Amino acid sequence: MIPIFNKPLECCLKVAGFWPYDFNMLGPVAITSMLVTTLPFQCWNAFALTENLVVLMDSLSDIFTEVLIYIKIFILWNHRREIRDLLEEIGKDWSIKSIPTEWENIADYCRIICNIDVIVYASASILYYPDLLMSYFGKPVNERHMLFQSYYPFDYRRSPIYEVINIVYFFQGILMIIADSVSKTLFISMIFHVSSQIYELRNNLEQYSRHSNDGYENKNFKRLKLVVQQHLKILSLVRRIDHIYSYVALFQIVFSSIIICVTGFVIITAMESANIMLLVKFMTFIIAMLAQVSYFCFAGQYLLNKGESIVEMINSSFWYNSQCKDVKVLIFVLTNAQKPLTVSGANIFNLSAETFTMIVKTSASYLSVLRAMYTQ
Repeated sequence: MIPIFNKPLECCLKVAGFWPYDFNMLGPVAITSMLVTTLPFQCWNAFALTENLVVLMDSLSDIFTEVLIYIKIFILWNHRREIRDLLEEIGKDWSIKSIPTEWENIADYCRIICNIDVIVYASASILYYPDLLMSYFGKPVNERHMLFQSYYPFDYRRSPIYEVINIVYFFQGILMIIADSVSKTLFISMIFHVSSQIYELRNNLEQYSRHSNDGYENKNFKRLKLVVQQHLKILSLVRRIDHIYSYVALFQIVFSSIIICVTGFVIITAMESANIMLLVKFMTFIIAMLAQVSYFCFAGQYLLNKGESIVEMINSSFWYNSQCKDVKVLIFVLTNAQKPLTVSGANIFNLSAETFTMIVKTSASYLSVLRAMYTQ
């Protein structure tokens, strides 16, 4: 158990095959099963709904969400070895006997955010079931709804085929939630781990600064060496996280803009038709999607702010009491620290609060165009 990871994240990592201390192939195979048994038939159903734009948008929002989840999990599987190595390193860093209070606070914040993500995602998922149950118990067989809107070339609405398919959908939905949860909460946990290492850098810098005028050059140079090593470790961590999540971030931003636009269109039409069930379902869904994007963007902003704090730490230290050779080393650290700590989307944009604003504005613009086309 790594203290910075909450229990749901650890379970998700084990199921998805990323946990370094437990080899698992069954989970990844089960997750990819939806590519064969469900997604093609959802696309088939969407092609049959081209005349009804509202129902088509409803179907496409699910399809785009699932495609996004698979793209992200495939990218992460491609970096499986790097992720496992990074998790082992995080485990070693957090296996110290006495964890500093600041580290414990960081771990608490991380677990709280991850738990909030679980609650939001679970709420959005649960609201898919009332419509399913109402159609099952209150409508004729040929009007039954599927958990995932799909079409099969046989009579799939009669019992027991209908029940079997939806039970399979239920478990596949859980696996999809696990796959998506890994991509988000693992990223958040890694960023918070970097924050803990920046706190360690601050401690090393304070130790060096406190003894910079003691006259013990060799001992103090060793303390300065710890500062340099810790800063290089932080830079290495950020580079590795960026390498793993660069394309995950790109596809997350692009697809999220499309999904928010499509879902917003369904919400507007549901408000006009007074369809309360559909409205509540997709209001919760769009909140979950906005939360998902905000996790990535604000985690990137948090990392950016923490990187800027390193420069402030060095400038606030008693560097003017140091030896000339020590000052040269501090200038080297300061020069590297002035480069922002960022996670990019394939080097096209950086994850930040500004990126989140851009997504909302872009989605709103496309939604206006889509709405204008629908009313004409």
